[in-house]
Amino acid sequence: MTTLTLLSDNVDAYKRILALVGRLCERVQFIVRTEHAGAKSDAELRAIEPWRLTQRVVSSWPGTILFDGTATLSEYALNPEVDAFLKTKAQRFSEWVAPGLPEDLCFLRQDGSWLLASVTHEGDVFIEVSNDERHELALMYPDFLALFSAEGAGN
Repeated sequence: MTTLTLLSDNVDAYKRILALVGRLCERVQFIVRTEHAGAKSDAELRAIEPWRLTQRVVSSWPGTILFDGTATLSEYALNPEVDAFLKTKAQRFSEWVAPGLPEDLCFLRQDGSWLLASVTHEGDVFIEVSNDERHELALMYPDFLALFSAEGAGN
């Protein structure tokens, strides 16, 4: 697997990435840190509550390991309603920060592995692709991989 980091978090990149992950992924997850529980982000998530698949307390998720404290990870089916929520609540990944919105969007493949993960309070967005996926993406979306760099990629 190769991890690639988003070069520029802008409106165009956000829209293009959401369109792609909507085709390749089945689920999306968000984090609400314990210190932000009950904040505006919880109210925002009520809009997509019918599509929540799981919710659990965690101390790690893609890109993050907490040394102190916990967060609530909520996972949702990626469907037209959830896709619309993602597109209307933010214009770039960096807008997914507490207390206004949940944090650290992560898109999951059918097998549960992550394709795209973010650590929004640090401004990191990265994808993890196999050589086959990288080749397929280059064929399907010739300029998509140009949004990413292998340098300084997160794990």
